[in-house]
Amino acid sequence: QAVPMLLSSLACAPVNAFVIINAASVSSPDEAPELAALVQRIALSDCRLVMDLNYGRTANMWKDLADRSHADFVDGLPLLARQACHSFRLWTGADVDSDMFINALEATG
Repeated sequence: QAVPMLLSSLACAPVNAFVIINAASVSSPDEAPELAALVQRIALSDCRLVMDLNYGRTANMWKDLADRSHADFVDGLPLLARQACHSFRLWTGADVDSDMFINALEATG
């Protein structure tokens, strides 16, 4: 069961969560140094995936958290590609593989 938690409470004690999702608009320590310091203090227990809904960030505090926790990391690019596929299908009726959108987004980025 998903349980939303305040970020400030995550830095107080080890967090037992399988998935951590960042839905904030920042991912880079340069964007929010205070948030980056808070994320640096988070200790995850048994986490399997850290997902950042942002994409294209070269310095990513959430990826660093995943690396420290030996968890997989996914940014928001696959989600964006799936949204594009869904919109394309609604507008055209045609199904397109999300990899096609990911490749196009990566080629322009």
